[in-house]
Amino acid sequence: MGTGYGIRCQSCFYSNEFLLGVGGDYTPFIDYEFNILHPKTREQVKRVIGGSPIHDINYEYELLSCLKCQHLYSRPIMEIKYDRDEKFTTNKNCSKCKGKGKIISNIEIDINQLKCPGCKRKKLEINSHIMWD
Repeated sequence: MGTGYGIRCQSCFYSNEFLLGVGGDYTPFIDYEFNILHPKTREQVKRVIGGSPIHDINYEYELLSCLKCQHLYSRPIMEIKYDRDEKFTTNKNCSKCKGKGKIISNIEIDINQLKCPGCKRKKLEINSHIMWD
């Protein structure tokens, strides 16, 4: 079961919705899991892993905040265990400025510390919350 949040700024026009986690229809099939990735990321995974055997794949949609431009975005963060003890994790870089993204692990607590992507003030709040499947 996944969780959804509606986030808005109390000072400006910013408002967005994010679906996080994985739904109940999650099926651990390698081909399907790679399809959730951006095409460039899929190519990167293929280059790094090559023909090595994959032992485990875990992923979920995470909420990230760009440390450079404060852009809030959700992205499937995937950890792939392959070969012997090798591990590959998909990147967390911001799609707007390519800055480093930080995973917001506890949105209900951390929301007060995040800057609004629009006005850059710490005035974000959660205005809706759902469970999704």
